[in-house]
Amino acid sequence: MVNKLVYKNLITLRNASMGKKIFVDVYYNNLFIFFLNFFYRKGYILGYVYNNYKKVRVFLKYYKDKGLLQGLVFSVNKPVFSYKALKYIRYHYKYEKHLYMFSTIKGFLTLDEIFLNNYTIGGVLYFCIILT
Repeated sequence: MVNKLVYKNLITLRNASMGKKIFVDVYYNNLFIFFLNFFYRKGYILGYVYNNYKKVRVFLKYYKDKGLLQGLVFSVNKPVFSYKALKYIRYHYKYEKHLYMFSTIKGFLTLDEIFLNNYTIGGVLYFCIILT
C-alpha cells in the first residue's frame, strides 16, 4: 500500500527538480522523513529543515544543470518482485544507473542492500531513480 502523502511529496520533489527550484515546502510524516534522510545520505538533496509542525523545506541538489531527483519514476501498479527476479535485474540489466527502492519484510531496502546483506527475499517496488 502506498502512502498518499509520501507519493504526492515525491512527485512534488521531482517536479520542483525539473523546474530547477532551489527549495520546496511540503507536508511531512515519519515515512517521508525516512525518505528524506535516505536521499540526504545518498546525496540526492542538500538537506531539509522543519518550517513548522506541518511542513518541511527540502533543498534540492543539481549537477550540471540537471536535478538529481529528476529521474524519479513510480510504478502505478506496484509490481511484486521475487528474489529470482531481483537477481535477474541485478545481473542482466545495467542497474548501476538505477536506484531501486523496495518495500520488503525487512523494511525499505535498495537492490544493493538486499544482496549486500545476503537476504533471499523479494519485495514491492516503491520507486526507482534513473540517473542520466
